Amino acid sequence: MGSFRCGALSMCLCDNRLVVTGFDEYRGRGRMRFRVGAFDIRDSMHVALWTDTETYPIATLTSCLCDENYLYTVGVTSKFWSIILLDKRNFTVTHRFDFEDPYITPLSLVKRGDFLYVAGTQITPGKPLLLHVIIFSTRDLKLTKSYTTSISGFETGVNSSVFNEKTRELIVGGYYKSERGGLEWLLVFLSEDLKELRIIKPGFKGVILSLAVDAEGSIYAVDGSKLVKFTSRGELSRQIDLPSAVRVFTSQNPESILGSHIAVLVSREIQVFDKDLNKVDSTSIPGVQVYIPEMSTITGNGDMVFTALTTITSPTTWQWRVVAIKTFVK
Repeated sequence: MGSFRCGALSMCLCDNRLVVTGFDEYRGRGRMRFRVGAFDIRDSMHVALWTDTETYPIATLTSCLCDENYLYTVGVTSKFWSIILLDKRNFTVTHRFDFEDPYITPLSLVKRGDFLYVAGTQITPGKPLLLHVIIFSTRDLKLTKSYTTSISGFETGVNSSVFNEKTRELIVGGYYKSERGGLEWLLVFLSEDLKELRIIKPGFKGVILSLAVDAEGSIYAVDGSKLVKFTSRGELSRQIDLPSAVRVFTSQNPESILGSHIAVLVSREIQVFDKDLNKVDSTSIPGVQVYIPEMSTITGNGDMVFTALTTITSPTTWQWRVVAIKTFVK
């Protein structure tokens, strides 16, 4: 293929397709553009592609989700951040909104009823980074409400968010810069209208990279070195050391195998754990030697786990690698 780099940052299920969002550098290194690809859920074959017409020094889509009519995706460039709606049948853009103020890096997208929740990190020159959540109406994509963390004076940021159907709360996971100067885990619990319910500082050094909620409402998080389970209220339940654990997925569907099991992307494996964090299955991801952990994503459906990785074959060649793995647990 020659010199070509593309990165995968998010994946979502869209009927019988797996949708991957991220970026490519089709016009040369250092000129990035938004990229959306769709793959057949049965064989991971590429079936559709949308790319932006403009390029920027920095540009990537970071999160996506699908409903009955649209594919929703958010991204950021060096100038602005965006919400884009695509017709999921033909991958044409139906609506797009670019925002310069506030300038945030949106890293997580959640839909609840007629509202979209965008969670990201607000970047303001001369001020600390700030955890920021915004609600948009899906009817017209107008901003209806926003939230910034009440932890004043400290740097805070977002990497993941999830809506807990059991408690009807939005959970935002990321980090804050502690009084000691290092980064530590942060969990923020919000109501559907973004009322701050509680802030949990578990005391772990590092940052939450990925969050998931199971069918009982329990919360799971990884940070590159461990897998941690919390109660629905954010109380510490269990933890295990798990080096290279960068993404976690479990389902809130009680009928799904992944409603009572947790899938974790660990190095070049998908490891599956029961709700007590005992490992019950492990499958190597075929054909992967080197990938960028920060540019990886995981989702699932039934007994299938899907992952998209940004693999490196040379400094000038990065590619998407989309893999479907069947879990063998009961």
